[in-house]
Amino acid sequence: MLWWPFCRFVAALSMLPLVGEGVVPMRWRVLVALVLSLSLWPVLAKGGVPPIDPFSLAGMALAAEQAIIGACLGLAFFIVRSLLTLVGYLCASQMGLAMAAMNDPMNGEASEPVSLLMVCLGTLLFFIADAHLIAVAIVGRSFEVWPIGGGLPLGDLAGLLRALGWTLAAAVTLALPVVLTTFVVQFGLGLLNRAAPALNLFSLGFAVTTAVGLVVLSAVIPALPAHYLALTERVLDALGPVARPI
Repeated sequence: MLWWPFCRFVAALSMLPLVGEGVVPMRWRVLVALVLSLSLWPVLAKGGVPPIDPFSLAGMALAAEQAIIGACLGLAFFIVRSLLTLVGYLCASQMGLAMAAMNDPMNGEASEPVSLLMVCLGTLLFFIADAHLIAVAIVGRSFEVWPIGGGLPLGDLAGLLRALGWTLAAAVTLALPVVLTTFVVQFGLGLLNRAAPALNLFSLGFAVTTAVGLVVLSAVIPALPAHYLALTERVLDALGPVARPI
């Protein structure tokens, strides 16, 4: 039946950047998942699919199993984009732009301008690097490595989640130039305020910190695509045998 690969594909697509967000209607994700399932059906039919009633208890458990596998595969790519969003938040909070919240159509909530910039950059890099095609190929390959009815690959999925634990450390590392520079500027302004209390450093300090932070951020942004590709390669390494032929 098409139901089992459909569950895995629709769960993976629902976790991918942009494709799984509110800007893409659910019916389009369902349609794409159905087309991908149809394209793989001749191969899956040769390998054999368990003859289980989808409406039985065993069928619902098998559908949940496929959804968990697909969601974990899609989550690996979503975390890389979320890393850039976290970099934007850390930079914005240090530059004093955290209060300038704007509506984020991707996440359906308010975000800082720098975070919105990073979301757009991460989404653009996701498609430029053909990561969406790689993700679909990995989900298709997963039916060979983790066949339908073979049970949850708990060891492989746990290893994948452990390998993605570097997300926060990587985000802090990428945001470190802006964070350190703005900290030095704020420290210097604090010393200047102690030396000359008559100066109005509240308004001056905000402008100087924001300007310096934006200058450093503009120097960091050109290096982000290379880091994004390196992090994507690390995700592929973490996926192990599923991504080996990709």
